[in-house]
Amino acid sequence: MKAFNLAGLVLALAANVYLAGRIGAQASQYLRYEQEAAALRAEVARLEALYQAKLRQRDYYRSDAYLEQAARETLGLVGPGEKLIVIPADNRPQSQAAPTRAASTQSQSGSGLLERLAALVVGR
Repeated sequence: MKAFNLAGLVLALAANVYLAGRIGAQASQYLRYEQEAAALRAEVARLEALYQAKLRQRDYYRSDAYLEQAARETLGLVGPGEKLIVIPADNRPQSQAAPTRAASTQSQSGSGLLERLAALVVGR
């Protein structure tokens, strides 16, 4: 009878050790999954921020402000009431000088700028 109780205790101890090992393995796997999920959440947040930045950049490139800046810098155009100052090439500093604005009291509307640019392109 003593041998039977001892065998039962040994068997119960072995079962407990096995179950403790399995619980430890499951906990370790759970922690790995949590770390992976946190890394994926951080990547999603980074990509979302990049996407929002690209949307803002797209909206800027579609705006009248960008069109005006591009017309001034690339084509050398000036608005009404402004004067363009051209510096001769031999006296020009390293960076290209952008057109300077004269004091202008007129406010420009974005559609007026588009119409003027279209008229320049078409040649009216």
